[in-house]
Amino acid sequence: MNVLNTKYNFWLAKSKINSFGKVPIYMRITVGTERTEISTGIYINIKNWDDKRQSIKGKDIDVDINNAKLDTLVKSFKLSVKELIDNEVDYTSESLKNKILGKDVVYKSLIPIFESHLKKMEELEGKDYASSTVKRYKTTLTHVQEFIKYKFKQNDVLLSHLNLSFVNELEHYFKTVKNCNHNSSVKYIKNLRSVINQAVANGFIEKDPFANYKAKIKPVEMEFLNEAEIAKIEEKQFDIARMENIKKIFLFQIYTGLAYVDIENLRKSNIVEVQGKKWINTSRTKTNIPVRLPLIKKALELIDLTISGDKIFNVPSNQKFNSYLKELGTICGINKNLCTHMARRTFATTITLLNGVSIDAVSKMLGHTKISTTQIYAKVVDEKLLKEMEKIDE
Repeated sequence: MNVLNTKYNFWLAKSKINSFGKVPIYMRITVGTERTEISTGIYINIKNWDDKRQSIKGKDIDVDINNAKLDTLVKSFKLSVKELIDNEVDYTSESLKNKILGKDVVYKSLIPIFESHLKKMEELEGKDYASSTVKRYKTTLTHVQEFIKYKFKQNDVLLSHLNLSFVNELEHYFKTVKNCNHNSSVKYIKNLRSVINQAVANGFIEKDPFANYKAKIKPVEMEFLNEAEIAKIEEKQFDIARMENIKKIFLFQIYTGLAYVDIENLRKSNIVEVQGKKWINTSRTKTNIPVRLPLIKKALELIDLTISGDKIFNVPSNQKFNSYLKELGTICGINKNLCTHMARRTFATTITLLNGVSIDAVSKMLGHTKISTTQIYAKVVDEKLLKEMEKIDE
């Protein structure tokens, strides 16, 4: 923000003399090295201009009226600058001009745009957006606000100031100051990009600052449990009710592929009978995609449909659940980072694909919106089979 380098002055455009021998007065606005002009609409004789006092002199009947117009512009200039400074909003000579003329866009800066976008998401939470998605956007907004304060020492930036340099600096901030890994950083920027895309579509910003941003999600090694590791968990008996509950929930996830939030929301009413077999009939909370899958024997053994109430499991918070899973892994001697999503990956690989279930069927049971998502698991399975076959050659 160029607070100390913001100034104005009136000047005569002598090259634009009209047929009455008068020239127009312009207000020049300078912000740093940038400048722009506002036409005052006032024409005077050159001899009637007092450049030192920046006012019109003479005894013409309209001198006082025109000087009052100039005073009004000066007051508007000072008030506009004060508002921008008080709100810690960065500005250019052009945006200051628009504010003086009352033409500034309602969403002239980044944070109000993001907050408006987030508010609409919250209104559609549970319909068009999963709670986890809304939460990620809230986190992204917080990170972007902190970045602006860290980098620019202010609370907001103009949309017109967003460019590739801003995006690259933000990514660097995520990876260094916030200590995010590459994929997390790119995902946060992807969230911001969707907000900016709306701003571009609505005409709030002319150029897409992400146009030349090329960073992509890097493939990561996908961990899942093998049959021997699943057996270790199944065979382990716990005297502590909390750990026995965690074990049952995790194994049920492994045998159904349900995500954490879908296990949490699972009710007895979601268990239906089809041709003498028990099925789960629900929808993925994240995508609202219908999910129907038959319950195999091992999954049925983990639930009690005779207990009171409609909830099937007493599920702790996601944070506590993952913490307990790490404890479960240590107790069972499994040298992998157990987490709720590992159960879903294990269902897709060890339980289904490695047992010959078609990729189309697995995709439907997982509630994937695209088959390409399921194909990632198929690739992992192929790589595992290749490694196993290579052992034979050895």
